[in-house]
Amino acid sequence: MDRAGALRARLDELRQGFDRAFAEELTGASDAGVNLLAIRVGRDAHAVRLSDVAALEVRCAVTPVPSEHPELLGIAGLRGAVVAVFDLAALIGASGGEASWVLLAKGAPVAFAFAGFEGVLNVRESDLARTQTARGARVRDVVWREGQPLPVIDVAGLVGDLEHRPRVAPREGAR
Repeated sequence: MDRAGALRARLDELRQGFDRAFAEELTGASDAGVNLLAIRVGRDAHAVRLSDVAALEVRCAVTPVPSEHPELLGIAGLRGAVVAVFDLAALIGASGGEASWVLLAKGAPVAFAFAGFEGVLNVRESDLARTQTARGARVRDVVWREGQPLPVIDVAGLVGDLEHRPRVAPREGAR
């Protein structure tokens, strides 16, 4: 077989392997790895699912806007869009603190400010335990890290809470 023929045969083999990967039943998918961003919200360690995050920024400029909602820090330009930036600590009832990082929620013009980014974790899906805490839908899961529980914030749940929040009428004299 000439060199071109060998290359075509190898390409056919790779194409068939690629197609076969989609045709075969997934095995072990229930315990696939889940990527989490380990973050600090105020003084508290938390995590968010990387799949819920569109972007992560440090020290982005947030312009304050008038609001009846104290959790709204203002608006910012992220990834070519103007988004509302909320104080994540205030939304989940965590201890307050300086927020120098912002994560943009996937699929929504909403971002959340938090104190620090600590890294990326890969855990097994089976290591995530469902939780019902006083924070309701805001903390969905918990994973153990270095012998301590690490609450996993439900970003999609937070976005849903904000979308369904009752509208507040502007105060008299407010612009």
